[in-house]
Amino acid sequence: AREDEFIDACAVADIPENRARIVCLSGERVAIFKYDGKISAVSNVCQHQNGPLGEGKIIDGCITCPWHGYQYLPETGYMTLGDTVAMTQSKAEAMTRSSWDIYVKE
Repeated sequence: AREDEFIDACAVADIPENRARIVCLSGERVAIFKYDGKISAVSNVCQHQNGPLGEGKIIDGCITCPWHGYQYLPETGYMTLGDTVAMTQSKAEAMTRSSWDIYVKE
């Protein structure tokens, strides 16, 4: 796929509410979360100790790492811990073209 093209990642129904589906995009593992009728794509790697964010879930509106509870805003990928500012490194973008399918691009 060209850089400006979205690729078919999965069906919306494949992702449980407040959870993620992990896909590989240009060699990067990307976690696509579904929550509150929205979707977001972030790196699958927690910036704390490289935990698998996609195995976590949305708690209190934040992606929560299953290893140590570090939290990120799904819309931006920014960490929400105190004054620390870190961001998941994925440049992936997710969208739905219908109510059934999710597409991602770098």
